[in-house]
Amino acid sequence: MEAADLEHEIIQTLQKQNKKLDDIEKKLGQPSTEISIETSSSIEAYCVKCKTKRKIKNPQETIMKNGRPAVKGECSTCNCKVFRIGKMKK
Repeated sequence: MEAADLEHEIIQTLQKQNKKLDDIEKKLGQPSTEISIETSSSIEAYCVKCKTKRKIKNPQETIMKNGRPAVKGECSTCNCKVFRIGKMKK
């Protein structure tokens, strides 16, 4: 009987942990779209054509080949492509 009780407790604990992990994954999945909308106006990158820092229009988070995060989009003034290495600000 003790072995069955112990096994039952282990199964219940694992189910609780799986539920917590699912909840965390749901929370992590939802805010990412909200963050890009909120911070779209505050992200800046250097525009080669304008030769100054400009706000990025339509920023998109990407990952480079080496695994580092980056943001790409368009210059708010001249609409040419701009690229910034690093994560989007929260």
